[in-house]
Amino acid sequence: MSWIKTERRKPKFGVTVLVYCRIWGRYMATYEQLEDTGWGNWRDFNGNLGVLPPVYWMEIPEVPSEQFKCDKVCDWYSVGHQFNGHQECRTCGKQKEF
Repeated sequence: MSWIKTERRKPKFGVTVLVYCRIWGRYMATYEQLEDTGWGNWRDFNGNLGVLPPVYWMEIPEVPSEQFKCDKVCDWYSVGHQFNGHQECRTCGKQKEF
């Protein structure tokens, strides 16, 4: 995946993407349609509409689906999003950060 200039193309309405703004850096935002028009506006992860417009965006990659085994033969699976998630054992419930 690579960065896409917002002046060239916007993401589909309602899809959360990773964006880059020259002032705020990287954050997650959604490009939302305004009142059934062809126009859109950015909403940040905190729900603020009309945030500083990003100059680049990219799709958020899928969370890896591979399972990891700990030394106690735990069956690890991913919980949450790749930026703020963790892994949890299906057997004992033990948790660890990504």
